[in-house]
Amino acid sequence: MIVSTGTASFLSLDVDSPLKVNAIADNWNQGVSYLCRPMAFVSKMPGIWFSKYTQAAYFQSALVTMERFRDVMNATLSAGGYTVPTDIPYTQLLIRVAAEATIDDREDIINGLRPFFPSDNVYVSNTLKLLEAAETSTQMLSLFLTIVGVIAMVLCFFILWLSFTANVQENTWEFGVLRAIGLNHVEVVMLYIYEATTIVVTSALLGTVIGILVACSLTLQFNLFTEMPFVMRFPTSLYCVVLVLALICATVGSYFPVRNFMKRSIADIIRRQ
Repeated sequence: MIVSTGTASFLSLDVDSPLKVNAIADNWNQGVSYLCRPMAFVSKMPGIWFSKYTQAAYFQSALVTMERFRDVMNATLSAGGYTVPTDIPYTQLLIRVAAEATIDDREDIINGLRPFFPSDNVYVSNTLKLLEAAETSTQMLSLFLTIVGVIAMVLCFFILWLSFTANVQENTWEFGVLRAIGLNHVEVVMLYIYEATTIVVTSALLGTVIGILVACSLTLQFNLFTEMPFVMRFPTSLYCVVLVLALICATVGSYFPVRNFMKRSIADIIRRQ
């Protein structure tokens, strides 16, 4: 028998410990007891609910061979006074397809299975298509976030432009003093560009670190319930697009407000103040 890790921890089992299993039908007064030996302890398995938490030990599944299940089923139903079925009832059937199988091969298998299940209660699904649909949804969500990021950067560009315009208009005398101490107009403009770029890069670094920490903490908390392995997938394309647009907005948004002062004389700039 293969049992879950949570059950093994709850019962203090190991592969050398015998395990008593009571097989009971609807009538709790009738049942059959078996002495089993655990072959392995599993915390996760596709299609079957296994858990490593001891709190869920009473609600987890166990795996036995088909022949052993038939013997247990027949003995349990006979002890409870029920009719023994000729075939083993199935609730789900998982088919592993070869790795080199094409999409047409999978469709042939699905189409070959459907005639055997005329009932509408039986559903045949292709896992590969489900994964492709999930991947498409993820890509569309990433595209949507990229578009939203572009729109946000356009709005930020105008806000930055207005902010730097107001800053330059209020500090015209500072611009003139920098020109007076020997800086040319290109160097003064670069100072404003460096200021905006420094703010953007610092904000990007702090936002990246804080975002990664928050995302990892939330994902780890979510994985406590799903018991899924932690996988770090950084949105590189979205991050690069937003970062490049932010740098462009910082450069252009800081250049245009000061370009009107580039061709004016130092005396004219200081006198305007």
